Amino acid sequence: MIQQSKNFSPANAPLFLSMRASRIFFGLSAAAFGAVIVGLLVIKSIGGEIAHGGHSNSIALHEIIIGNDVLSVTANMIRFPGQRVSGSSDRLDLYALWPLMNGYSNIHSDAFNAGKDREKIIFLSLEKRSMSRDMAGRVDRVYSQFFDGPAQPTAFGLMRQPLSVSSGLVDEDLYLEIDSPYPFATRCVRETSAIGEPYCLRDIFMGRNLSLTYRFHISLLPEWASMERMVRKRIKLMLVN
Repeated sequence: MIQQSKNFSPANAPLFLSMRASRIFFGLSAAAFGAVIVGLLVIKSIGGEIAHGGHSNSIALHEIIIGNDVLSVTANMIRFPGQRVSGSSDRLDLYALWPLMNGYSNIHSDAFNAGKDREKIIFLSLEKRSMSRDMAGRVDRVYSQFFDGPAQPTAFGLMRQPLSVSSGLVDEDLYLEIDSPYPFATRCVRETSAIGEPYCLRDIFMGRNLSLTYRFHISLLPEWASMERMVRKRIKLMLVN
């Protein structure tokens, strides 16, 4: 026969079991609560990116090293979540709203999500130089070989020089600054039925050994002079001496 404990009786059995159940319940509750707290902390740390579709409105600084150049960049200017970490990198992709040259924010979220004012977003990429000359330096040595017909003046101080199909740059024009020893130069895709969002590309040298390529909507081309000045200024502010 199984002997019962002195303190055990049918009368106090429910209380005994309920106390034991309570201890189990509170133990599980504490563990669950801890898991919730950890989960909330994780969500808080990445919530900015989840809530904003991969964007970040954080102005925390990240120190990015590309070759011999060091940049201090706010998280909201870094385009891709995987690049929002301090350390060495081969490439850094940024974006900014023209003309403020600021990164993502809740106020201007629509522009960064291809909504209203999306044509005002400038995309910038930084990487180590792979060529001996930037775009302006390649005009005479490279692009001039593919000029297709005479250049045409524009109302905003640039000449539009069509490029031949043999260049491999289909439906593109080279826009050049007039009467400059080292001219502003950018390639722009023509607006056609196949290209709904015509854009321009320009690359320049920055820092010790960086190549900066920036892309912008062709509608911003008339503002090329102020854009060039502001882009250079913004990157210079990021460079750590």
